Amino acid sequence: MRVTVRHLKDCGTGAGGFKPGNTCASGGGSSSGGSGGTPGRSPAANHSSAPKREDWINLARNPNTPQDTLAAIAKIQNNEARHWVARNPSVSPATLAVLAGDHDSNVRLAVARNARTSPETLSRLAKYGDTDVRIAVMDNPSTSQHTLGYMYTDLNPDVRVALASHDRTKPETLGLLHRDEKWAVRQAVARNPNTPSDALAELRNDENEEVRNAAQR
Repeated sequence: MRVTVRHLKDCGTGAGGFKPGNTCASGGGSSSGGSGGTPGRSPAANHSSAPKREDWINLARNPNTPQDTLAAIAKIQNNEARHWVARNPSVSPATLAVLAGDHDSNVRLAVARNARTSPETLSRLAKYGDTDVRIAVMDNPSTSQHTLGYMYTDLNPDVRVALASHDRTKPETLGLLHRDEKWAVRQAVARNPNTPSDALAELRNDENEEVRNAAQR
């Protein structure tokens, strides 16, 4: 089944892309007339031709669905359908950039996990996303080293622990994290094989026993 933009309700994320908190409009269908129908057709005929919820989801999940159809589904008022578009292995980076600003956290998380998400979109999610979204950004192979490098300043210690534990984190970033105020971050640094030897030596004398034990390797 081919779904076009005229069949689908705009979710309001717009072409601007990253706008966290946008919500779908709650109005009716077309604005072309009082009944909202297509000229020359009865409301019943219009209703029967509109795609159903399962049609949207099946199309959103299908890697062979055309890009313009996926882009249209990304704007409908159906969280599950938009979530499946964000998970689609063939969806365009442009559509994922729009979905990065979706009001639904599960959609944003799926964007962070999709390998087709652009480094630029992942960089924005690393700054403004939810905690689980920011952690998911680290595991995305498309995330740049530049993005990973500045995440050591994240205010959430869970994010810093994840960064300190990650095998892609560079030695210089681990060198900055090894004096973190949270002992769990320092412990993760001590366990990371990429940690510089001088930082590891300092952690062997850490005030926290758990950190000292982790550094004895």
